Amino acid sequence: MGSSRGILEYGFTGRQLDVAAVLAARFGGAWLERAAKVADFFVDTLATPSGWVHPLYSLTAARPLFSCGDPGGPVMHYLGTSPAPGAYLRMMTEAVSDLLTCYQLFCERGDGRERWLETCRSFGDFLVRVQESDGGWYRAYTPDGEPLRSGEWFGGSPPDGKASTAAPVPFLLALAAELGGDDAAPLVAAAERAAAYVVAEQVEHDDYRGGTLDNPNVVDKEAALLAMKALLHLHSATGAVGWLGAAERAAKLAITWHSMWDVPLLPDTRVGRARVRSTGWGGINSTWGAGVTDIYSLFFLAELVTLSRRTGNQLYARVAELAAYGCQQILAHPVERFGFADDGMQPEGISFCDQGVDEGLIAKGETWGGLGWIYTAGTSGLTAYLDALRGQEAHGVRRTPG
Repeated sequence: MGSSRGILEYGFTGRQLDVAAVLAARFGGAWLERAAKVADFFVDTLATPSGWVHPLYSLTAARPLFSCGDPGGPVMHYLGTSPAPGAYLRMMTEAVSDLLTCYQLFCERGDGRERWLETCRSFGDFLVRVQESDGGWYRAYTPDGEPLRSGEWFGGSPPDGKASTAAPVPFLLALAAELGGDDAAPLVAAAERAAAYVVAEQVEHDDYRGGTLDNPNVVDKEAALLAMKALLHLHSATGAVGWLGAAERAAKLAITWHSMWDVPLLPDTRVGRARVRSTGWGGINSTWGAGVTDIYSLFFLAELVTLSRRTGNQLYARVAELAAYGCQQILAHPVERFGFADDGMQPEGISFCDQGVDEGLIAKGETWGGLGWIYTAGTSGLTAYLDALRGQEAHGVRRTPG
């Protein structure tokens, strides 16, 4: 990671545009100007005529980077190799979703930035154009829309290769709602086809894998949470009851990744001294189970609250509450900074066992991680959760951070 300090990341573990929206909404003034610069840079430098977008930029090399197959070699923790340069679909989707949030934020302040919306529209057209006949999307694409599907990082089978199909659904629905009229119809239709694929290939088999881009093809909580979110948002957009039932089925599995009891701590570790409790923390993947946890669930707490209200089952809201409280325990403060440099910083997660220590990674009682997504999970994710508690249900990507 030392060689990655000069890389700006948009989507997945680095959310530049989301940070821009959060700061602009909370503080206004100069932060609105700064957010506009961030969005303009993305549109001017990382968007392409085909609608495909670069999710990475190297300040050192002064050029956009490909998240897979980059001519300079593997980038950051995206270790997949490819004969053709491309980008992960989930990264592109999250980046442009955040751009749409920025556009909506500025519109609310009477300052519509149509170039930003056109980039969102162009990416929506790209998604519709490259969608497979079965409704799925592959994990990664070249700028001209060719899917990358060779090598273990892109799936060992066709269903594995399309594991990210749920990710674009909320964006397509939010863009459709923004555009309205005839422009919305193909976007909603693409979202419905994708959701049908997710139900058939993932939900009906209770098999969710490949959600975390740096842990290919293993079962993980993010894939289940992404499926839940996509199906719930489609229910919001269409009112079709079937999507709600499928969202709940995905959620039932997703919440099982969260610890419901406190693992005994080693007393002489940083976590032990701070008396951090494991209840509410989410395990990452089937390699480490719930022995190594992170705070990624914070991005989905609003959907869990909405799901509870619509189904009448308070279990989902209760798990969301446990995750919201649990993950705040390692937020750096003056008495205990958990190894970080300043107040308000936060590790990615906690190890409650030694499952990673044999690989020279994470030992029991340690905190770990320093990627950018941690802060957007703790700002946008928790803000959306608090909004949901106040009755503002999760729809699309629009939200009012602050």
